[in-house]
Amino acid sequence: MNGTEAAVLETRMAAVSAMLSANGFDALAVHARGSTAAFGSKSHGYMRYLRDWDTYYSPGVLLFVPGARRVLLTSDIFLHKLTQARCLPGEEALFAPLPEMGTAAARELAALAAAADRPLAKLAY
Repeated sequence: MNGTEAAVLETRMAAVSAMLSANGFDALAVHARGSTAAFGSKSHGYMRYLRDWDTYYSPGVLLFVPGARRVLLTSDIFLHKLTQARCLPGEEALFAPLPEMGTAAARELAALAAAADRPLAKLAY
C-alpha cells in the first residue's frame, strides 16, 4: 500500500462492482503504463485510484470479476515481488512477461469468471 487506506480502496472497488452490474458488464480490465516520465497516462491514474498501485515503467493490468479474487498482472519480475507484498485480501499478484501479457490476462479472466460462476460476455476496459 502506498498510502490510501485499504477500506477506501475496497469502497471504491465496491462502487465499481455496482457500476459494472448496473451497466450489464461482467468484468473490468484496467491496463496501466505507470508514472515514470514518458510513460504516464490516464490509465496510471485509474490504477492509482482503484488500487493505489503504480506500475512505474512497465505495463500492468488489474482484472476484476465481481465475486472472485482480483488479479494484478505485472510484466516486471521485481515489481511483481513488490506488488505481492502489497496485495489486499482477496487479491493476487501474478507475473506475466510482456509478450505473454494479453494471453495471461485472457486466461486469468476466464478463471475468475469460472470461480465466480459467471459467464463472461461483456468486458469493461
